[in-house]
Amino acid sequence: MNIEIGIGPDSWGVWVPDQPNQVPWKRFLDEVVEAGYCWIEAGPYGYLPTDVSTLRKELDNRELRLIATTVMNGHLDDESHWSRIEKDVLLAGEMGASLGAKYLVLID
Repeated sequence: MNIEIGIGPDSWGVWVPDQPNQVPWKRFLDEVVEAGYCWIEAGPYGYLPTDVSTLRKELDNRELRLIATTVMNGHLDDESHWSRIEKDVLLAGEMGASLGAKYLVLID
């Protein structure tokens, strides 16, 4: 049986896209390769580059593949969050689809 396992930035303590003291995204990608993974989940939208050509180049250079993008920007039970969740779902979904990701993770 052949099983492929991926990993995401949350394993590096990344919970938001732009916290100054978290692991820089290039280091995350390098350490993913060093750990032997080939599949990644993108983590919070905006942590990895959102420009598809830039991210594709970075992933290709490391022989990594994107399995999912993630949105974690509010709570569905609060209608005041819906517009920003929708915006991020559309952006993350478009990015993921452009890079061949099969899934979008929505964390409420």
